[in-house]
Order: sequence, then structure tokens, then C-alpha cells
Amino acid sequence: MRRVQDSVQVLGIPEEELTPKVRDALMGLMQEVEELRRNVSEIQKRLREAEHLADHDPLIPVLNRRAFVREIGRVVAMGKRYGDTAGIVYLDIDRFKEINDLHGHAAGDGVLKFVASQTAAHIRDTDIMGRLGGDEIAVLLAHTDEKNTQAKARELKALIGAEPFNYEGVAIPVSVSVGATSFGGEDNPDTALSRADARMYLDKKQMDEGGKGR
Repeated sequence: MRRVQDSVQVLGIPEEELTPKVRDALMGLMQEVEELRRNVSEIQKRLREAEHLADHDPLIPVLNRRAFVREIGRVVAMGKRYGDTAGIVYLDIDRFKEINDLHGHAAGDGVLKFVASQTAAHIRDTDIMGRLGGDEIAVLLAHTDEKNTQAKARELKALIGAEPFNYEGVAIPVSVSVGATSFGGEDNPDTALSRADARMYLDKKQMDEGGKGR
């Protein structure tokens, strides 16, 4: 009631001039305005939630491929304007299908979360992670050159492979193949990502050949 009276006074209508009908009409109007405000607030909240869902992976708390590629595009645009470089580290979980077949898909999901968690713990707040496919995760390293991008790739590979993932009392060995590249304004998102992807497959091929040799 106080809010209605204050609003009426703001409108310049003296309280003594308010008839019961006018007061009731104003009360109803103010209640409708308040309801509209609540509805708008709820719609804005749902839009934010929808935008988050549209950009993020449903299993792990990282961007999906579409949103990750969009972020690469933004970095490329910054490179064109300021000459800055960035890096991409592409990680692919080794023998992921075997893990799923041997331990079940819940274990595979756990391994994926483990790799994402280990990666997130060893990158900067300004770096961005994305899930590019079933067992493929990438990291966008801001303000990074080729040397530091390659060093980060080696670091993440070693850290992830340093300890197994424990699933229901079973220690599951985890390793990743990695590919890394730096890029700038002369690139586009697809070529930069493809270059890192190709280097990752080279690393995986060397790992597979090494396994066959043993």
C-alpha cells in the first residue's frame, strides 16, 4: 500500500483527491506493473540460462565446440588488430573406446571429467577450455607464443599421465595425445584448430607405434 501511495504522490495526484474507485484502479495498475517486472526478470534469467546451455558442454563445465571456435575467432580478430598471438593445445584421450568397453560408459565419463579437471587446474583464469568431440578437449591460451604453447602441451600431457583415475576402486591408467600450435591474425579459427588437430594425430600415431614396438 505504501508503494502505491508513494507512486501516486510522484505522479502528482494529491491523496485527498483519490476516490475509492481511483485508488482501487491505481492499486490494480501498480500490482500489474510489479507483476510485469517480475516476469521480465524471470525471462531475463531464463535467457541467461539458455545462453549458458547453448554454449557449454552438457557433461563437463567447458565450452562446446561451437562456442570454442567462436572464441578462437575473437582472438584472431584481436591478432589482426594488435598483432598479438595465442595458442591452442588439443588433447585426445588415448584408448578411450577401450576404457568404455572394459569399464563401462560411466567410467569413461569419469575419465573425461578427470582429464578436464586436471587440465583446468593447470591453466590460467584467462585461458579457455572447450570440448570438441567425444574424448577431445582443447585449451585456448591467451597471449602465448609458439614456445610457451608447446611447453604447456608437454606439461599437460605429463600431468594427466602421472596418476591413474580411480573408478570404484579400480585404477584406470589415463594418457592423452596432444597437439599444439600458436596462431595470430593471419590465421582463421578452422586453420588454427586443424593445425593443432593434425599435430595431435601425429603424437597419437607415434604413441601407437611405440606401443606396437613393445
